[in-house]
Amino acid sequence: MGSNNPTRSLFDMPPLGVRGAPSKFKGDFDDVERFLDRVDRLLKHNNVADDKEQVQCLLDYCSKDVREVIKGLTDFQTPNWKELQKAVKKIYNSDQSLYKFKEKDLKNLTKRSQKKMISSIKRFREYQRAFIRIAGFLLARNKITVAQKAKYFWKGLHSTLRTRIEHRLVSMNPKLDPTAPFDESKIVEAVEYLMRQDRFDDTDDESDKSRSRSDSDASDSDSDDTDDSDAEDSEEEEKKKKKKKKKKMRQAKHKAKE
Repeated sequence: MGSNNPTRSLFDMPPLGVRGAPSKFKGDFDDVERFLDRVDRLLKHNNVADDKEQVQCLLDYCSKDVREVIKGLTDFQTPNWKELQKAVKKIYNSDQSLYKFKEKDLKNLTKRSQKKMISSIKRFREYQRAFIRIAGFLLARNKITVAQKAKYFWKGLHSTLRTRIEHRLVSMNPKLDPTAPFDESKIVEAVEYLMRQDRFDDTDDESDKSRSRSDSDASDSDSDDTDDSDAEDSEEEEKKKKKKKKKKMRQAKHKAKE
């Protein structure tokens, strides 16, 4: 947001829903800090310095339920904009955002993920995003170390993929230390190499797979034809046996009458 323009005033505050206005605050603890900061910067940008005007402006960007809560706060009624911000943060549990994730959440993610084979860069990026969301949060709050983060990242990969990655890492650095967690960025580089989408043999592989499927289908077809033929022969033999049996029975009856 640019520097203050002395000609701007309360009437330049953007209405809710207009470009430049904060999104409506509905009481989510995840949003309260960002929301209040946004409103505060808008007030300063538009030279709104009066406490009464400031607290009233806040209501313009809140849901009905939130407005009713804010109106009941002492610092709204006084009014005191600076203290009202603190009160709103407290009443809407802004501190809860500091405990959004715990290390057990990261452990659960890696346990689930390591059971799934990642065979494309798209799937790997999905894992990366899920991992960063939790691990990045914990690292920023000193809940885990960089080494722990790298170890969790590694453990979240399927064992087959880990083997391929390690081979790649060793080929790039024969002196790689297996007693320390592998550098996360190096793991990412290895995966990007192993799963790059412009490999020269991608088309050939698909052709081979197609041929393999065709051969398999042909083999199955031949097998089915043979099975059908054998079944037909068997039925024919059975019919002949029944005819012979009936003929012998008729002959036996005829002799008995004589």
